[in-house]
Amino acid sequence: MNVRVHRAVKDIDGMTGMAILRAIVKGERDPVSLAKFRQPRCKKSEKEMADEWIGHGREDHLFSLQESLKMYDAVQAGVADYDREILRKLAEMEREDCREQQAPKLKNASKARAIKTRGEEPLRQALYRMSGVDVTAMDAIGAGTVQVAPANTVQT
Repeated sequence: MNVRVHRAVKDIDGMTGMAILRAIVKGERDPVSLAKFRQPRCKKSEKEMADEWIGHGREDHLFSLQESLKMYDAVQAGVADYDREILRKLAEMEREDCREQQAPKLKNASKARAIKTRGEEPLRQALYRMSGVDVTAMDAIGAGTVQVAPANTVQT
């Protein structure tokens, strides 16, 4: 389509990028209107974003974008199903002495924000209730790392 969303938006699958792509699929073509989807944390201004979106909107490219969004949504739904199942299985493995407890607040505020932004806080809490230890409190260890660590490497 020659609409360079990736140059205007750093995280194409973030809130701004997805809102813009969905608006394009729904028929919006005006660059200034598309730029209005900009989230306040975006580094580029609305004008800088709009300047990247002068395109031709060919029908075949629009169709391809529409189908790609459908596939993206289907994959995201599948990932969400797996995440729910993982949390369910972890709940079955909760330690009696950790039921209903919350992991201690992380001292590193930046790390806590990153875990929350990535949607890993429920996993972090479930892993804590399963093990009784918040391994994510260590530098460079996130909930995803703990989730895939072999059982014999995490000691409680």
